[in-house]
Amino acid sequence: EVVKVLLDKGASIDVMTKWKETALHMAAANGHLKAVKVPLDKGASIDVMSKKNETALHIATKNSHLEVVKVLLDKGASIDVMSKKNETALHIATKNSHLEVV
Repeated sequence: EVVKVLLDKGASIDVMTKWKETALHMAAANGHLKAVKVPLDKGASIDVMSKKNETALHIATKNSHLEVVKVLLDKGASIDVMSKKNETALHIATKNSHLEVV
């Protein structure tokens, strides 16, 4: 709800923290499905990379947030983006034994 209210009041959808994370990154990290959908519905850039070169998909995968991963993929998140560790979301899921994400 808070994300929606802020966006409705004109907050920038892709504003970044000092770690280059957006609201989408943070929502994905915490597995907040509704908070992931709101920025995407408002036109957030889905493959924005953090300082670690991680997208929301990398982060959701790392934290095993399956429903968030599904939404990000349905909305067109790239599966080919490499993190600073040269890992795609698939590499991360496999490395962390998150087989349900694979």
